[in-house]
Amino acid sequence: MKQLIYLFLLFPIFVFSQNPFNGIVKNAKTNEPLSFANITTSDQKIYYTNTFGKFEIHSNKLIQSFTVSYVGFYPKTIKYQSDINYYEVLLAPKTEQLNEVVIEASDNLALRIIKQVLATEPQNNILKKFDNFNYDAYTKIVVTANPDSISSKIDTVFSTENEKRVLKKIDSSSFKMKNILDKRHLYISEKISNHHYKKGSEIKEQVLATRMAGLKQPFFELLALNFSDFHIYDANYIVAGNNYPNPISSQGINEYRFKILDTVKTSKGRSFMIYFKPKKIKTTAGLEGLLFIDDTHFAITKLILELKAIIYVRLNHEFEYDTALNNWFSCNKELVITKGMNQNNISLFGNMVKFESSKKNDHKKEVADFIYFSSKTFNSNLKINSDKKIPSFAEKIRISDDVHQKSEEFWNLYRTDSITQRDSKTYIVIDSIAQKYKIEHKIELFRELSKGYVPLNFFSLNLGKILTLNQYEGLRLGFGGETNHRFSTNYKIEGYLAYGTKDNDFKYHYGASTRLNKYHNTWIGLTYTNDLKEAAAMDFMLENTSFSLLNPRNLNISDFYHHKNYTFQVKHDILPELESQLQLSAGNYETVFKYAFQKDGELKNDYDLTNLSIGFLYRPFDKYMKTPVGKTKISSGYTDFLFQTTQSFNDLLDGNYNFTRFIFRASHRIPFYNENYLYLMLQGGLVVGDAPITHLFNATPNYSHKYPWIKRVTFGGKNSFETMQYNEFLSDRFVMFQVHQHLKKFNLGKFKPQVTLISRAAFGNLSNKENHQQIQYKTMEKGYFESGMEMNNLFKGFGASAFYRFGPYHHQDISNNIALKVTYKLSLGF
Repeated sequence: MKQLIYLFLLFPIFVFSQNPFNGIVKNAKTNEPLSFANITTSDQKIYYTNTFGKFEIHSNKLIQSFTVSYVGFYPKTIKYQSDINYYEVLLAPKTEQLNEVVIEASDNLALRIIKQVLATEPQNNILKKFDNFNYDAYTKIVVTANPDSISSKIDTVFSTENEKRVLKKIDSSSFKMKNILDKRHLYISEKISNHHYKKGSEIKEQVLATRMAGLKQPFFELLALNFSDFHIYDANYIVAGNNYPNPISSQGINEYRFKILDTVKTSKGRSFMIYFKPKKIKTTAGLEGLLFIDDTHFAITKLILELKAIIYVRLNHEFEYDTALNNWFSCNKELVITKGMNQNNISLFGNMVKFESSKKNDHKKEVADFIYFSSKTFNSNLKINSDKKIPSFAEKIRISDDVHQKSEEFWNLYRTDSITQRDSKTYIVIDSIAQKYKIEHKIELFRELSKGYVPLNFFSLNLGKILTLNQYEGLRLGFGGETNHRFSTNYKIEGYLAYGTKDNDFKYHYGASTRLNKYHNTWIGLTYTNDLKEAAAMDFMLENTSFSLLNPRNLNISDFYHHKNYTFQVKHDILPELESQLQLSAGNYETVFKYAFQKDGELKNDYDLTNLSIGFLYRPFDKYMKTPVGKTKISSGYTDFLFQTTQSFNDLLDGNYNFTRFIFRASHRIPFYNENYLYLMLQGGLVVGDAPITHLFNATPNYSHKYPWIKRVTFGGKNSFETMQYNEFLSDRFVMFQVHQHLKKFNLGKFKPQVTLISRAAFGNLSNKENHQQIQYKTMEKGYFESGMEMNNLFKGFGASAFYRFGPYHHQDISNNIALKVTYKLSLGF
């Protein structure tokens, strides 16, 4: 998804009433800007300066004057003049001005008000006060600039040659951009959705219509971006897709400083205007702004939030008093992102887009300095405790199939902000440019590449099947893929063909499936496979298969088994976050290394198995949206549970053995401040009954005692034991635990290595050891331990790692306990 977001955000770069006016408010005595000064226009609209003292006023009505006021200063009324677009307003401080009061003591008035907001939160929080509610929302997004802010001057550059002035360059970029912005925006999109809530659940969104300039089919990933919260009483508040400590929370009391600036009139009475900012100064931008709090019910009536960094973010979140509701309701929000004025780092939209400071400090104003991103949302048609049946679906967002086909009449029913001539012109121009440069095709290509596929008309090529390496096959060359949505959204044909240059043998797979249920993603299919698989490996059916350019561990694997089997399978999403798969397979299994399994006095290295497997993948904290093209993850909770059980049947479809196999994996990521995080994983398995080596456990080894020692320096794996030899240990019951401490990237100029500290431990045992013949192995009931460090991203995704083996199974020769590896982290995927 990250690559798709980048493409969309860069897309505007590929395309090239009464006048608004702006200005700045300063302290007349010190010349310092006054943050959040009150500006009241003659049409009784109220505006506020930002933290830099700047303001911008737009109005469809004739403005004759505006009044600027600030607590502790004398107010000033300015007469509006049509020929002036920029005003510098100087306010004189009152002689009796009080010193600024910053809350430190518990009896501070601002702090008492914040605590009163927390105490009355159950009465003001509509998520707690009502059983259900729903409302409509209209959102308009534009990338644009105020044409009046851009100079129409054409710059000319001269040089002196032979004592003559010679024209070297004409820069007309500002002039051209001004002409473009006079007629249209750089980009525009709109969305209509219905939001509904049931107590005990969360607010769900059903997208009813969307229109994106240049795209016939909506860019669904953009609809998942969360610009800001509807709910304002959580411990964290979302601004531009990122979580920040909410000032209206117990954590916020410790996080921020507060002071009262003023009291202002509202439709219900008066509100306290309280300024807040972080107590600690950090290199990453922190949240600051204004809280408007009703002086009677202590409910939030307005929020103005800002992030000051290389990128400047401002959010206005307004509420209106609903008499039927007897409460304040979120009526509209506006998020603006533009170029900032300081060098603080900042990340947006869940760290998908990051901006870091550079040493370059060019004060020259460029056209890009005036361009800004604006997202406006207007809420309407609020219904509380309605008898109307609220739509029920498990995912966070559901997108209707016909969202891009709504009529103009439908749009006009929900639009609460007018479509101007400039808006309409933007759609026309961007649509034609996108068609010319095939933007939709490029977006689809990025979407498929992120999953490891290249769309070729009705067929998508699987990049993971083209080239692999291992010790048994040598260089494995192949071709494969599956039909895509152009072929059908309800039927799928898949397959691949591969050839090993070392074993001189072909492998292949083919199958077909059909979709039974769209929103539960239910597929039923039948396949045939003639291929190799690693012996004694964990083989979760529902394991994450995000595409990677290379699986380095495969280079060292030599112990495979050959399987030829038919498989009938059913895939079904019980919930968006709970996937399941049922699989019945029957076929022949043969080890291609020296091994024999003893059963009833007979030694065999090939046998027939009939297996029934069921598996589950549970991601309890992930959020998803359902779109016409399938399910998409919109946020990760960093917790996965995998569980799978397999029953092998004797005398069913020629099966030779009877055993039961359980495997599980649990992983969790704990994020810390500044991109540091801790990764924990617990994995294990149990086999009940006698099973051959194909269905035992090898604990994922990744080491070989080759000579000379330099040959041991190979590629590191993912979650594998880097000091454990291949099939050194076998188990029919084992458990393994891993801890990874990921540290923030070090900034070393061109190099930004990322260090990870890792420790692993495993315990296991094997029953009926005499049944496994012609192979040497050990068991690890005493416990296997290793620790080490990875240093990734040293050069184009490559890095290095070092691990040490210790504990009961360490070697006497110290060098045999040490593993040095090359790591590779470059990948495509979500």
